[in-house]
Amino acid sequence: MDDYQYAFVYALADPRDCSVFYAGVSVNPVQRYYSHKGAYTKDPRSRRIAELKREGLLPRMIILEVVPRGDSFTAEKQWIGRLRGKDYPLVNCTSGGQGPSDSAVSLETRKKMRNAKLGRKLPPEHRLNIARALKGQVISAEARRKMSLAARAPERIAAAAAQGRKNATMRDPQFRDRIEPKRRQGNAAYLHKRWHADRNRFNPKCALCRTGQP
Repeated sequence: MDDYQYAFVYALADPRDCSVFYAGVSVNPVQRYYSHKGAYTKDPRSRRIAELKREGLLPRMIILEVVPRGDSFTAEKQWIGRLRGKDYPLVNCTSGGQGPSDSAVSLETRKKMRNAKLGRKLPPEHRLNIARALKGQVISAEARRKMSLAARAPERIAAAAAQGRKNATMRDPQFRDRIEPKRRQGNAAYLHKRWHADRNRFNPKCALCRTGQP
């Protein structure tokens, strides 16, 4: 079962003059932004992004509306119509609405595609570029709530709970009291082997040297 309940209608804008040149819809706008930024196709959108990248720039993503997933393509068409009606030079090849619902990809295939990407982390440089592109955007409390619900998958909840338990264990004083002596002993043995035993050196201040441990 798909866990995304909401979709995000977004626009890409030129950072030089804030002019919108593309509009689309996605259930995961951060991943979609990364996909747009890394695309190497010859369509007008990719050529426009490539032009910005040659100047050391990246497009800005603007969240226009958060809608139930079932209304996503209708909302996309409406926004493309509004933007074109206001003379924004959109490079969209269609009027919108031609998304996954019109394709022959089965629910099972989409689930496999989602699971293959789940948990994949973006490189720090890419996350920084996305943060820069989204900087300054104001997202309402209602939009934030819907984004939180859309990203709340059972696998992510379980992973967060496991990480929380691990962090709590590491902060437990009794756990530290048991682990810390072993950690120090292991470090001492490693340093002794590296700097003394492997180099045939004797250090009178080293307890392991004094006991003759190799």
